[in-house]
Amino acid sequence: GSGPRHQRFGQRLIHRGDSHNHHLTLTVTNSGDADATNVTLVDTLAAGMTIVANPAGGTLVGNVITWNLGTVAANSSTTVSVTVQTTN
Repeated sequence: GSGPRHQRFGQRLIHRGDSHNHHLTLTVTNSGDADATNVTLVDTLAAGMTIVANPAGGTLVGNVITWNLGTVAANSSTTVSVTVQTTN
C-alpha cells in the first residue's frame, strides 16, 4: 500500500502490517500555575490505522479522534487511551 511504512505514536513506533492491537495512552500536562479550561486533544491516525476499541470519552470522525477534556488543573496531567491496529 501507499503511505509511510510506520507511524510514531508518542514514543511508540507502529509498523504497517503489524496485526497486533496497540493500546496507546496520550498524556496532556498543564505545567502552568492556572487551570486550563475547555481543553481539547485531537489526534489524527495515519493512513492504514484503524480504531479497534471505541476511544473512551473520545469521538472518532474519519481518522481523527477528539477528546473534550474539560478543565486540566494547574500543575497536573490527564490521560486518554485508545486501541489501534494497522490495516495494510
